[in-house]
Amino acid sequence: MTSKAWKEPKYWLISAIGIFLTGLTPFLGAPLLRIVRNVYGPFAFWIPAVLMTGALFAGSMGTMGLLMLSVWLAVGIFSEFEARGYGSFWPAMLAIAVATLVSWQGPVVLGSYMGPSVGPSLQESLKTLVERIESNPQQKEWLEIVGIAPQTLMGQVPSMLGIVFMMCLAMSLILARRISGLFGVRYEQIAGTGRLLDFRIPDALAIVLIVSFLFSFLNVKEPLVNIVALNVLQFLVGLYFFQGLCVLETAFLIFRVDPLIKIAVYILIVAQLFFLLSLIGLADFWLDFRTRMRNWKLRRNQNQGQKQ
Repeated sequence: MTSKAWKEPKYWLISAIGIFLTGLTPFLGAPLLRIVRNVYGPFAFWIPAVLMTGALFAGSMGTMGLLMLSVWLAVGIFSEFEARGYGSFWPAMLAIAVATLVSWQGPVVLGSYMGPSVGPSLQESLKTLVERIESNPQQKEWLEIVGIAPQTLMGQVPSMLGIVFMMCLAMSLILARRISGLFGVRYEQIAGTGRLLDFRIPDALAIVLIVSFLFSFLNVKEPLVNIVALNVLQFLVGLYFFQGLCVLETAFLIFRVDPLIKIAVYILIVAQLFFLLSLIGLADFWLDFRTRMRNWKLRRNQNQGQKQ
């Protein structure tokens, strides 16, 4: 930890709020963690993660500690690549994969050595949830209406965790710079990071999405094939949702949509139109909506300039 961080009251304030929000709502905590890494450096970022994890283990809350540590890993690993000029898609995927693996299998591995002191694993907690759903006809019927079998939740833990950490990393990239202004700290833009509005999933993953969709519903002798395919499918749907979100945000900027309308649309999308936006993100692979909209705006401006 740098001497600058030790002497800065704002460092302690941002770190404390970041730890609290990460435990409460990881999506809101992640931007503050990114501010700590960007403004105060790697040691000031990683030392609170170690201390927080150790404190939760000492309090028999090891599973919660690993979940919070995983948010640090998602933000921190990407930031380390970013600081070296590699703030791109695949380092982000690596950060999300490591965070998912730690939060998914970490409690199981440590529980075998430390016993109950680690706390219940995610699988155990989810198993309890599934049993409660099975005993409640209304909840079970609702899940079946939306196409989810309670038993399949057990096999979907990796993709669900991956989507959570994907959202944490995305929120940290979107909000960190804006939130830093509230604390009056200087946030430096990293040159190696691409613009979020230009976020684009590599073309090959569109083929992976189609293949995973097919194997998610094919009747095969090995159930593990369906489980793996369904996890890959769900994670990629989440990725394409963010690409669709970038397409939508580009449209808002080009057509100068009122902020209140934007908020209403986002609420509607999150509540009802998640898969529609994922389809828009997938269609962007072939139709390249953002380039088309920018070209349209450029032609419109040129035509207006000629008329004047």
